[in-house]
Amino acid sequence: MFKSLLKKAARLALKLADREIDRILAKTDRPADVTATRIDAGVVLEGPALKERAVTDPAVRDAAR
Repeated sequence: MFKSLLKKAARLALKLADREIDRILAKTDRPADVTATRIDAGVVLEGPALKERAVTDPAVRDAAR
């Protein structure tokens, strides 16, 4: 009885996650040297000194917002 409901919930969750990933990748307000790439687990940001820049640069810190 609940199997079909759980399957539907899982499909909807995957669809929502896919939309969020597409939204993050479509953002254009990232710095030019920071790239966002889709991976199996979600999105990965790559660029020079991201760990330090996440503290000082709001465009890097808020990349997923």
